[in-house]
Amino acid sequence: MAGEGKDGKGISGYGLGDISTVMSVEDVQKQAEQIAAEAPKVETLDALVEGETFLSIDTLRAGYGRMEILHGFSLRVGKGQSLCLIGPNGAGKSTVLHSIFGFTNIMGGAISVGGKDVTRLNSNEKLRDAGSPTSCRTIRCSRR
Repeated sequence: MAGEGKDGKGISGYGLGDISTVMSVEDVQKQAEQIAAEAPKVETLDALVEGETFLSIDTLRAGYGRMEILHGFSLRVGKGQSLCLIGPNGAGKSTVLHSIFGFTNIMGGAISVGGKDVTRLNSNEKLRDAGSPTSCRTIRCSRR
């Protein structure tokens, strides 16, 4: 029976489907374009912020090495607001956070925290500028 292993127990995840579930590169591109067309506009994101914007990400393109993971990602979080990133494995949740912290290659776009553009700062520079000099000495970040 479909969806069952040899032992009769259910199969989940990658075990489901057959060759008809394989998508061409063109189909993946079409789906990505459809998702992008349905994404909220920056004006809508701005309207969701209650009060002052604390984190602003504009059309971010980022990834690891030459592999681009985020393609035009935008986000707003207001001061005092919370955010939960939800999505399947490989959707880019960690890459968003790594980009904010300075662990990815930024290929385009902008990241602003507390009104300061931090797009091109590396992780040590971000930590150094984040606040207390004690925090910086504790983890021995470099001052270049």
